[in-house]
Amino acid sequence: HDRVMLLKTLLFAFQEGNRSLTKIAQLCKTDIRYMYLTNEERPSAMAFQRMTDQLKESIDDVFFTISKHIVDCQII
Repeated sequence: HDRVMLLKTLLFAFQEGNRSLTKIAQLCKTDIRYMYLTNEERPSAMAFQRMTDQLKESIDDVFFTISKHIVDCQII
């Protein structure tokens, strides 16, 4: 699977509060938003696990860094 697609899907799932890789894999089969993000591919929980294993930082740290950057970029 495309690593960028897997990362986008993981980050979206984390934003939604879904942390279980098994749950995320199931959502890729049943939720239209996840189907769109995955281009209708159906990655398994193991595919998401391999993706998180390849990251230099934990997925939680990646999510926090991106979220912080988005907040810092907002003009108030």
